[in-house]
Amino acid sequence: MPQQGPTSGQMGRDMGANAGAQKAAAVQEKKQSLEFESAILTPPSKRTGPQATKLANWLSQLPFVEKLGVQNLNSFVHHVAGAELYLGQSIFRAGDSADNFYIIVQGLVTLYDVRDKDSEEEADPVVDHLGPRQWFGEEEIL
Repeated sequence: MPQQGPTSGQMGRDMGANAGAQKAAAVQEKKQSLEFESAILTPPSKRTGPQATKLANWLSQLPFVEKLGVQNLNSFVHHVAGAELYLGQSIFRAGDSADNFYIIVQGLVTLYDVRDKDSEEEADPVVDHLGPRQWFGEEEIL
């Protein structure tokens, strides 16, 4: 006897269940994103235990943080402060004191070298483009 495929009603239910699962996953991801955003933007002295844990979990996935160990990671979390920046906003300029380094959570950052250059050097001032989970400025701090 030939094997029958799913009926259109079964396929509709399966597609509906799949769409429902995808929507639930998207809602959960958005909720986690908002919780993380709240944790990173809360000043370190006002973070709750769960916020600090969420931040530590996120930070622990970064290669340079993996080497810190749990004790140092917990200490590090108490010094991490978030900042919300906008398109075109400068983070720092040549000559500014180097007292921070930056980890990109969301969005993109373009690094420029705007110092005077020799005529032999490239005219393009773009040094690099960085995205989520990348960092810069650590050379001056470390």
